[in-house]
Amino acid sequence: MTTQKQEVTRATQWTESTWSAITDQVAQTFRMTEEEKEGLYKHEIAQLLASIPYLAGCDNPGRTSLANLSIYMMSIRAGKSEFNATASDDADIMSRLDLAQFTGGDTRIVERGLALIALNMVADYQRDVVFDIANQKHNPIATGAWDYAAVVDDLVRQIDLVECEEMDRIATKETIVNKFWNAEFFPSWF
Repeated sequence: MTTQKQEVTRATQWTESTWSAITDQVAQTFRMTEEEKEGLYKHEIAQLLASIPYLAGCDNPGRTSLANLSIYMMSIRAGKSEFNATASDDADIMSRLDLAQFTGGDTRIVERGLALIALNMVADYQRDVVFDIANQKHNPIATGAWDYAAVVDDLVRQIDLVECEEMDRIATKETIVNKFWNAEFFPSWF
């Protein structure tokens, strides 16, 4: 990973109309109601994940965006339990995000986007410590496998290494920690 802060300059294909089209396709595929589709459209984590291949200039950004977003949708819907954290995920904070694939493009932008998503994930673990203990659900912060402050500091450092104004318009390190992985825009699913 790069150690000096850099401004990345590139043409981007990510627009509101791109996000709207992706939202429409995912909503149709997952048979969402209009309310759920609107929730998806407003959901910064979903939009961030979908935008990464475009912002990074990856090969086949549309295909990559839809594939990664479909996996995300499975992680919050019927397949949710299969995506829950396990002790095998404790060794590397990014292990749960390995399902997202990116070919080509600027790896610094990909890493920055994934670090933002991981920051959200860690904040979610921190919020859920008491609930997860009570429900015997694996939580790497609750088990002591991860030190919340140290993990957050490392992720923020990674995010700060690469500037990307387009990504910051979707979510910043300050806003992402206050977002919920899933329930805030999809309450009827839980």
